[in-house]
Amino acid sequence: MKKIMYTLVGLLLTSTIIAQDNYQQEIICPCMIEFEFPKSLEEKGKMLQAFGGIPVLRFEKAKIEGTKLICEYEKAFAKFFFDGFGFAIFEDDVNEGDFSSIPYEITLTLLDSFLHGWTPSRNSVKLQHYHRGCVVFALDFCDTHMVWNGGFYKSEYDGKRITLMQNFDKEAKVNSYGTGFIISDTKTGLYTPALNTDKISNPVIKGKKKVPPKQKENPPIKRKR
Repeated sequence: MKKIMYTLVGLLLTSTIIAQDNYQQEIICPCMIEFEFPKSLEEKGKMLQAFGGIPVLRFEKAKIEGTKLICEYEKAFAKFFFDGFGFAIFEDDVNEGDFSSIPYEITLTLLDSFLHGWTPSRNSVKLQHYHRGCVVFALDFCDTHMVWNGGFYKSEYDGKRITLMQNFDKEAKVNSYGTGFIISDTKTGLYTPALNTDKISNPVIKGKKKVPPKQKENPPIKRKR
């Protein structure tokens, strides 16, 4: 009777683990988040050139706080040509040396159209200037240089670190690479590796079934009479 009970319990546990594998999911954090430059620069004058590349923040780490999955990003924007961003602006009605139209800070806005299911901790950041005045740059990659009104701005933004967040009502842990999360209906399912029984019973290599090697048979032992 005991053997029958143990067998039933074993079958029950096995079926539970297989069911939990089906509910285990992995959520990966976006590797970077992108921002756009302020349109006010184009409204004030004609922006001739921008320096510093596309403003993006790189992913740094994933963490869990209570019932929240959180993706955290670096505090400073990725560096391309130099530390920060710059602009050269042409305005017909501005006298030479008048930099009043060059802002002391610029606001970058988060592009959230691709952040499906994620809620950002904030949608904009401000960058302080470290130079307002004449900006020099080459024209057409030649030796000719022009001087325009412009400014340069720091790569590190003001305020707290940017995060993306999702709420969850299941069990969760950070994945082994630290790039996202594993979620499941139960804790047991959270730590159970997904098993593919077809591959185990019929392993395939390059489209052919793998034939297990033949085991050497031990020669028969001759008994002395």
